[in-house]
Amino acid sequence: MKVRHTYIITLAIALAAGIALPSCSQKDQSNKEERNAIRSGNKNFEAKQYAEAVSDYDRALAANSSSEAAQYDKAMAQLFLDNGDTVAMKKAREALDNLAKSANDAGISERALYNLGNDANYIGDALKAAAQKEQGEGKSQMTQESTTY
Repeated sequence: MKVRHTYIITLAIALAAGIALPSCSQKDQSNKEERNAIRSGNKNFEAKQYAEAVSDYDRALAANSSSEAAQYDKAMAQLFLDNGDTVAMKKAREALDNLAKSANDAGISERALYNLGNDANYIGDALKAAAQKEQGEGKSQMTQESTTY
């Protein structure tokens, strides 16, 4: 009787392990796909191929939608892409803002906050340059108008 119970317990453990193993391998495969996609995205980002990098990070997010690294990297690639897609740029800034506030990885949170500051500074500089250019054009028009009297 004792041998039979041992056999049943061993069989139950083997079955449980057999059922658990495929789910672990699927999870590992998802993480492997995520890591490979992030690596590919990072290579494209370094090569300044930002559209391809965004696609790679999308693949990483398809493998693991909660990947903070993929979310951060995609947001940065989208900002560097700067293709005039204001909706995508807004989503990228929102993703960085969310990561800055609530990322589990403190390093990602810090980088997101830092780069939001850089982005705001860049926007401020661009607006200032545009205003100065507009003022400069206005002065030259005023000068031309004043000399025509």
